[in-house]
Amino acid sequence: LWKNLAIPFYQRMIRENIVYIIVFLAIVFYMIPITFISALTTLDNLKRILPFLKSVVDKKALKSILEAYLPQLALLVFLAFLPTILMILSKAEGIPSESHAVRASSGKYFYFIAFNVFLGVTSGGTLFESLKEVEKKPNSIITLLGNSLPPNATFFISFVALKFFVGYGLELTRLVPLVIYHIKKRFLCKTEAEVQEAWAPGGFGYATRVPNDMLIITIALCYSVIAPMILPFALVYFLVGWFVLRNQALNVYVPSYESNGRMWPHMHTRILAALFISQVTMIG
Repeated sequence: LWKNLAIPFYQRMIRENIVYIIVFLAIVFYMIPITFISALTTLDNLKRILPFLKSVVDKKALKSILEAYLPQLALLVFLAFLPTILMILSKAEGIPSESHAVRASSGKYFYFIAFNVFLGVTSGGTLFESLKEVEKKPNSIITLLGNSLPPNATFFISFVALKFFVGYGLELTRLVPLVIYHIKKRFLCKTEAEVQEAWAPGGFGYATRVPNDMLIITIALCYSVIAPMILPFALVYFLVGWFVLRNQALNVYVPSYESNGRMWPHMHTRILAALFISQVTMIG
């Protein structure tokens, strides 16, 4: 990131603090649209808002599938727009290298999804309902977190299953990049070089892959005692991921930088954070 090399150190510190404040506010207040989407994507609300869908969603076979996967799918689509914003913010900090910016974006994304997707979905309702109790006794938040985990076990089992069924399926078929390529080719590309650039697979995407894997680790650790049924799903997720992503890394993606293994300490820190979250919830 050549343009960031000329930024003085004190400016980087100021930018870093500003970005941290923005990310913190985003983590805190992003729960509002996530809660709205979770409520909106229930079948009853969809039928009320879009009456013409009633005949479709009332079909027995389709209804069971939609009830199981629609909220999770809506959540995944909604979160798909977030990494780009976080990468822009990370580069705005003044970070001078691409690999460092990717790690910074990855860290922000992990804490975002850990608090908003995992803790938010798990305990959001409980915390809002018991807000007065939390204000009077802040220590009671641990108990609330522990009590709110079991009712959401089914949701997260479905979430993990959806991640490896749909996520790795899309990864192997590369349908999304194919659609994006044709859109770019049709409307944006003017020269042959631009067409080739649009067709290029790009890098491995550590900024999104690592946080999502860390989220699955967090979910598996927190629910390993309460709902052991989640462990086979998590195991399949990582086994399938090893085969799929190994193939993609060797045969599809083209790395644009080399960080000399600096991603591992970053991942290790997040695994420890996942362990800490699981221990706190187990105490409750």
